[in-house]
Amino acid sequence: MTTAMKARHENTQFLDGLRGLAALSVVFSHLALWYFPEAHSGIGPTMTSASATALWLYHSPVSFFYKGGYAVSVFFVLSGFVLATICMKKQTESIYLAKATAKRYIRLGGPVAASIFLCIILKSLGLFHNTDLGISVPLSNAYDSSANWWAAIKSAVYGAMLYGDRSFNYVLWTISIEFYGSLLVFSLVGIFGVSKLVFRRAALLLSLVFFVQAGQLVNYSMFFFGAWLSTFRFTPSHSHNGLAITAIIGGLYLGGYAPTSGSYSLLVKLANTLQVNGIKLNWPAVYACLGAVLLIYGTLALKSIHSILSSSALSWMGAISFSLYLTHSFVLTAIAGPVMHAFGDGTVSFAVSTTLVVVTSLICAHIFWKLFDSPSIRAADRFAELFVSQRTSSERQNKGWGKSELELERRSEPPEGS
Repeated sequence: MTTAMKARHENTQFLDGLRGLAALSVVFSHLALWYFPEAHSGIGPTMTSASATALWLYHSPVSFFYKGGYAVSVFFVLSGFVLATICMKKQTESIYLAKATAKRYIRLGGPVAASIFLCIILKSLGLFHNTDLGISVPLSNAYDSSANWWAAIKSAVYGAMLYGDRSFNYVLWTISIEFYGSLLVFSLVGIFGVSKLVFRRAALLLSLVFFVQAGQLVNYSMFFFGAWLSTFRFTPSHSHNGLAITAIIGGLYLGGYAPTSGSYSLLVKLANTLQVNGIKLNWPAVYACLGAVLLIYGTLALKSIHSILSSSALSWMGAISFSLYLTHSFVLTAIAGPVMHAFGDGTVSFAVSTTLVVVTSLICAHIFWKLFDSPSIRAADRFAELFVSQRTSSERQNKGWGKSELELERRSEPPEGS
C-alpha cells in the first residue's frame, strides 16, 4: 500500500484488511454456489444428492466465511464509517465535501465500466461457453449470451451505477446502492456535521428508519450505522476486550444466518413472532446488517487484531478488494466450467477450481487495480479538483471577489487528502 493510500485512512488502515477478507468471502460464496448450493440453501425440493460436509456447514454457526450477502453488508457499513470519518475530519476545509461528492461517480464508475467492457471482450473471445460444455449450475451460464456492445455501453455509462444493472457482471447489483449510500453519507455530514452530537443522533435515527424498511431499502441503514459508529472514539483497552470479542463472535454468527439452518432456529422464531405482530422486515438483510455492525465495532475496539489486519498480505488484499470483487466472477466462469467438465462436480474438482480461481482472481485483481482502479481514483481526484475549484472561483467572482482575494484563498486551502 502506498503512502498516499495510508494517509487516506490514517488510523483505520487495519480496516482495509477486513475489507480484503470480505472480498475473498464473496469469491468463496460463488464457488460454493457452483459446487455445493446446499451450503447456501440446505436441501432443496429438486436436489437429488447433497454433500454431507456442505449440509453440516449450512446447519453450523460458522458458515459466515462463505456468505457473500454478509460480506456485502460489511462493505456497506465500512463505507459509511470510512466516508463519514474522513468527511467529518475535513469538513473545516471549505470545499472538501463538494469534492468528495463530485468525484464519487467517477471513482466507482471507472472500474465498474472497465469490468463491463472486460466482460464483453471475454464474451467476444469465446471464453464463456459453459452451456456448450453441458454445465448448468447456479451462475455458470450468466455470461453465455451473445455480446451486445450497445447494451454494454449503456450499462457502463449509467445502467450499473444508477440502476444496478448486472447484465455484464452479476455482482453489480450492489454498485448503485454503494453510490447512493455514499451520497446519503455526504448529505448527512453536510446537514448535521457541524456538531458531532447532532450528527450522531441523526445517523442513528436514519439508521433505524431505513432498518425497518422492507426490500432493498434496508441496505441504506448500513451506511448510516457506519456513520454512527464513526462518531465514537475507540480506545482499545484490556477492560473492553471481552465485549469486543463477544461482538465479533456475535457478528460472525449473525452473518451466517439462514432461515432453515438448525443453528438459527431461535432467530427464526423471533422473526416469525414479529411478523405475526405486523413487523415485516427483510430478515436476512436485517441480521446481516446487525452482524456487520457488531463485527466492525468489535474490530475497532480490539487492538490485538489490528496488527493482523494491517499485515502486508491483508493490506494488499484490501487495496485490491474492489478489483477482486469486480473481476472474480469472470475468472470463476472461465475456469470452473472447464474444470467441472473435466473432473466432474466432486471434491477433487472443487479443490482444483478453488485453487485456480482464487490464485488467478488475486493476480487478475492486482492487474485490474493497477490498470483501472488506481487510475480511476486519480482521475476522480483531478475531476473534482478541476470542477469544484472552477465552480467555486466562478461563484466568488460573481460575488465580487477580486483576483488577489481568490489567489489568497486558493493558497490557504490545504492540499487534497483523499
